[in-house]
Amino acid sequence: MVRKVKPKYDYLAFDKEYDDLRAELTFLGDRDRKGLIKHIPQSHENMVRFLNLVKDNSDMNLKALEAIEEFDRTEFFDWDNNPQNVKDQNITPYTFEENIIANGKTIPSAHIALYTACSLNLKDGQKILEIGAGSAYNAVIVQHAAGENSQVYSTEIDPDLLDIARKNVYSLGLESKVKILPASFDGLGLAENEPFDRIYTDLAGTTTSQVESLLDQLAIGGFLRLSMAKVGNTPDEEEAKFWEPGMNLTSDDLYLSVPEKNLFRVSSFAFKKVSETQVEYRRLSVGAQGPLFS
Repeated sequence: MVRKVKPKYDYLAFDKEYDDLRAELTFLGDRDRKGLIKHIPQSHENMVRFLNLVKDNSDMNLKALEAIEEFDRTEFFDWDNNPQNVKDQNITPYTFEENIIANGKTIPSAHIALYTACSLNLKDGQKILEIGAGSAYNAVIVQHAAGENSQVYSTEIDPDLLDIARKNVYSLGLESKVKILPASFDGLGLAENEPFDRIYTDLAGTTTSQVESLLDQLAIGGFLRLSMAKVGNTPDEEEAKFWEPGMNLTSDDLYLSVPEKNLFRVSSFAFKKVSETQVEYRRLSVGAQGPLFS
């Protein structure tokens, strides 16, 4: 049974601004759209050209696409050391699929990185927190998309990935704009550097307390993008429910998708901190998969 707790904040519905944002992001956030995953770009240029087509001329953040074009994905991982079974699937560094970085962890595909950057409604001069640096690909894309005067702090709990991410950032000369820091085992985020204008992560939360620990680190007017696990241990997508403020999910409540990979069905949520006591929120996308917070 889903446990209920009393939320710290009053949660309200987003206004039309975020309805419009959600509508613009529908295509890039939908991994099941015909043609995207099946398309296999063989070069960086071909990948960027295809992303230009799929955004369907919507008024999305052009700086985000410019960032994807600026930084070749192969600068962030060693493709030659990807498992042979990955290569045998006709996957390339530019395919719209994830690739292995190290320790089984992955670099997000380019269209997911583009979706992440666009969904944050970035502006120059912002201080941004990412949880889960990986190879630093997302952090670099987000910083470039936000603007010259923005700064990204990114935490990573895996020491091998921490080292990889730092080396990638230094090799690009971005260490003053993208700071890679070890994640704390004591809590989410980076409380010592708050407040942040934007916070995002691809990890999936399961409790209201996880959401609120990040909301506490947001500046007033700040924006949080966070995936939450779906409710309902059922293979029927139509029967799946979504996290709501006040829910704390146990393993028995989770909507399982690929248990052997520890993946769960998740839904992207956007949160805007209106005041010290009020938060607006809205679900941005459905049907995604992602790992849980450990």
